[in-house]
Amino acid sequence: VKNIVASLNSSVNFDPAFWIDERNGNHYFVGVQYREQDIDSIDALLDIPITGVDQDRTASAMDRLFRPAPAVMQSNGQPVLLRNIAEIQRTSAPTEVTHLNISRVTDIFADVDGRDIGAVARDIDDKLAGREWPEGYRVDVRGEVASMRESFGGLAFGFGMAVILVYFVMVALFRSFLDPFIVMLAVPLGLLGVVWILWLTDTTLNIQSFMGAIFMIGIAASTSTLLVEFANRLRAEGRSASEAALEAARIRMRPILMTTGTALLALLPPALNPAEPIMPLARAVIGGLASSTVFTLVATPLLYREFKRWTAATPH
Repeated sequence: VKNIVASLNSSVNFDPAFWIDERNGNHYFVGVQYREQDIDSIDALLDIPITGVDQDRTASAMDRLFRPAPAVMQSNGQPVLLRNIAEIQRTSAPTEVTHLNISRVTDIFADVDGRDIGAVARDIDDKLAGREWPEGYRVDVRGEVASMRESFGGLAFGFGMAVILVYFVMVALFRSFLDPFIVMLAVPLGLLGVVWILWLTDTTLNIQSFMGAIFMIGIAASTSTLLVEFANRLRAEGRSASEAALEAARIRMRPILMTTGTALLALLPPALNPAEPIMPLARAVIGGLASSTVFTLVATPLLYREFKRWTAATPH
């Protein structure tokens, strides 16, 4: 094998050696190899002399490789050529074999035009679903699709963790499991706005818009917290659940609308500019924030009144 490798490539592959130029400090690999024009046919390849342990031990590797074939002798005086110990058969094979995690793969590249990559990937999955492949074969979608799906998986986990962490932080602040539950009901109402504005503006659900949905959780929760916290303060003064909910919505409406309006005005320019990289994020936050604010001012007081009335009527 080493003789064949040295003749077709270089001995540097299995016996690396190098020489250092003392003038500039550069190092150069040193090895034996055939001249490229010497291997010009199958017969020339078959005439490569093969050396072994019984060859002349006093001769150098370079001498043995470049010595004329008949002069390479075994102890019995017979030349050892490649054709004497091997056969060459013609066959067909790929000129380049690509691998992924050691396994051989055949890459099929494609690009999208006029459609988002997620929709195209779903169509490909639908075409491949239910098909039977030969044993040892499988089809995997890689590239941008795999990266996108991995990112969406991470963001979905982050979205769920954001909801859970915000809830438990508010449990400690309110010292109640019910009040944070009322507050967090604004989150699904905000998600309706995210879906609506993405559909209305023909914006795809991508990494940016998903991040905007996560941002919306904190904003919607803070808006709803203002109502619930103030309603609890009014109840502590002796108000009923219904009176506290309505009074909290009336008094807290102005600061909630001012906060929401400021955020909407700040995000409006990037949301209207297609060249902005954060355009999907801005649109998602605008839709989610607008809907969650409207629903919070209406739904949160009603839910607060009903839940508090029910818990007050429940014997402890």
